[in-house]
Amino acid sequence: MFVSNIQRIYFPIQGVSLLASLFLLLFPRMVLAGPPGPPPVRSVYPTFGLSVVPPAGWRPAPKLTMGQVASWERGDEKSPGRATLFVEIEPASSLTLAERVAQLQRQFGGKILDGHARLDGIPAVRMMFPGSKEMPRHEALVARRDRHTYVLEMHAAMGAKTEAAWQALIHSWKWIPTEAPAGHLEFAAQPLSLFNGLLTLQTPRILRPFPTGFQTQAKLAVVDNRTDVMALDVDAQLLPNPSHLSLDPLKASLAAQLQQMLKLDSLPAWKERPGRIQLFLTDSFTPPSAPSNGQQAPPYQPRVRYGLAPVDKDHLLLMAFTITVATEAERKVYEAVVDRMLDSLALHPSHLETPAQKAHG
Repeated sequence: MFVSNIQRIYFPIQGVSLLASLFLLLFPRMVLAGPPGPPPVRSVYPTFGLSVVPPAGWRPAPKLTMGQVASWERGDEKSPGRATLFVEIEPASSLTLAERVAQLQRQFGGKILDGHARLDGIPAVRMMFPGSKEMPRHEALVARRDRHTYVLEMHAAMGAKTEAAWQALIHSWKWIPTEAPAGHLEFAAQPLSLFNGLLTLQTPRILRPFPTGFQTQAKLAVVDNRTDVMALDVDAQLLPNPSHLSLDPLKASLAAQLQQMLKLDSLPAWKERPGRIQLFLTDSFTPPSAPSNGQQAPPYQPRVRYGLAPVDKDHLLLMAFTITVATEAERKVYEAVVDRMLDSLALHPSHLETPAQKAHG
């Protein structure tokens, strides 16, 4: 579901001296102004087609998931003014704004607060939804642009004052042309942590994880929002090695499974890649695919590469990096990104949960 929060921010003028007040009364037309402050910094999201000025005094949320463009929060779990704000984009669909709003009403018990709102000149609908015990206030502004639904969503504690920040964010919202992600693959400053810290790696800022619901599986993607194609799809899975197979039999077994699953003509070969961890990779290849049941063939073919990293005698890490882009030039850009991600891979076996810890949990 969507998520979001906001708080009203006041800047009252305090501590004005009696002399200054008297001066203003005697000379009401004179204005004493200091140097102008810096203009607000605008955050631009070209691969999502929008830009906004983040709410003043809020901090960026540390984690974003698939579909979330940006998020800010204020307060903490014990704060009576706690609130969170999300900007989200949904996959393209043929639904009209009215049809999507009706869906949200049926699925989540939404109620319309303002059916004639605007978001940078296009129609929008402000809605209210049932909230949680900790964050009982839940609102959203829903808009449609280029077949995508955009949602500005707020979750807030009952005592949070949010309207001023909410309106400021809406008024700062600007639609911009949606650009290809290949030109915006700058890496995040902090590494991404997976499997409770067992694996860390550097990733592009616009890469988002899917909520898989499984502690031993992770899926991340860079989505081209012009086409809704996952230009870069990263899958990782922590697998058991109950037979304690040594490395060569393990590689042979996995190669056979990949050949059968993907219907490959020959066994994929594992090649060791120098780096911080012991890592084996297959060559990049296009898996066989054919449209079935009348389904349309994809606009361009994916290229996939598998990786294998031993964790300890009982566990191994299996990864797949899939690149699905239109041109050879774009593919080379993403291959360089994957290489940089592989260079940054680090394993921390001390974070691996033992059977005793699982039973205790």
